Amino acid sequence: MRFFDWINNLGATAMLPIIMFIMAVAFRVKVGQALKSAIRVGIGIFGLNMMIDVAINNIMPVGMGLAERTGINLPIIDGGVGVEILAAFNFKYAGLMIPLGILLNVVMLVLRWTKTVNVDIWNFWSWLLSAQLVYLVTHSYVWAWVAFFATGALSLIIGDKQAPKMQEAYGLEGISFCHPVSTVYALPAPLFNKIFDAIGLDKVKADPMSLQAKLGMFGDTTVIGAIIGFVLALISGLGVGVALQTAIAFAAIIILFPQVISYLTEGLVPISNAARNLLQKKYGDKEYYIGLDAAVGVGQPANIVTNVLFIPILFVLAAVLPGSLVLPAGCIAVHSGFMISAAMPYFDNNILKGVLYLVIMYSVALYGATWVAPLYTEAYLAGGGVIEAEGTLITTASPYLWSVLMAWVAKLFV
Repeated sequence: MRFFDWINNLGATAMLPIIMFIMAVAFRVKVGQALKSAIRVGIGIFGLNMMIDVAINNIMPVGMGLAERTGINLPIIDGGVGVEILAAFNFKYAGLMIPLGILLNVVMLVLRWTKTVNVDIWNFWSWLLSAQLVYLVTHSYVWAWVAFFATGALSLIIGDKQAPKMQEAYGLEGISFCHPVSTVYALPAPLFNKIFDAIGLDKVKADPMSLQAKLGMFGDTTVIGAIIGFVLALISGLGVGVALQTAIAFAAIIILFPQVISYLTEGLVPISNAARNLLQKKYGDKEYYIGLDAAVGVGQPANIVTNVLFIPILFVLAAVLPGSLVLPAGCIAVHSGFMISAAMPYFDNNILKGVLYLVIMYSVALYGATWVAPLYTEAYLAGGGVIEAEGTLITTASPYLWSVLMAWVAKLFV
């Protein structure tokens, strides 16, 4: 158990390259190429985390400034994804997360219930979150592990179904997203795309390429990002100097994110090709995917612009939805990007459709975040988290809806 705890503590930046190297050698990639590919994957993951940190550091002040200027005051704190991670790892048997997660994946591959070889084992913690929430409701470890395996199986099956669309949209051959925060939020996307088209939004060309063709320089996503960053920072009361810095930061995020992802892609391609070739040779012509974190999709220009445009709308939603008690804070920087990353391919990168979809999804998410706040607070405090004001509840404004739904269903039968 201590060995797996040590692996958990490495984090995705160190863990994933090690796993990719072992997989590459197992799939008969030459050791030199395997090492080079694994390092490239590590660079890509490091770069993704770095860009997400940059996004948080530059977007968070804008969001908090908007909250101050609008006078929104809601009682439940949005602590962001850190609340979920701490809550998940406070589960008593968290050390079993990796071996049991891998076992589930292997069994499903052998039984041909999935096509995905999931290398994103760090994000098994999202499966663990389901176990923790169900345990807090039922006080049964049996039902907690049922929730863990159900979340894992769902993640792999949905990832398979959505894989062709993700590959086409992001230009990453042979991959799938098996990160439930993005895939579950994307489940209604095909239906809503039909609804959007029925009301005429298919005639509105709002993808980055169309915008640039129509608006010239002002349709370039980096220019759009800079303008949005400048205007939002001014509205937030941050001053002209900070607004100028925010403008450049937003533009930089849009242009640098895809370049960072290219390193990840460069490392994955040889491993992905070798894995597919070997598995297909051994088990026939069945297609196989490499399961990745949805962070790969967060950095696409259309997703970033959609994320940033949605920030002021999120505060309006939080203020007007009756019964929603969560003040957005920790989620405002990049969580919308994760929420939309698997849905945007169904909208052909149409930014208008993306923003409208986030309005619908966040309306559901804020109610889920309000309901689950007592459970998150209990697990967060038990895991060593600190809340300054005694009696205050903490949550995340964009929770893992599948985990919340499982806890809600479990509560019905307790």
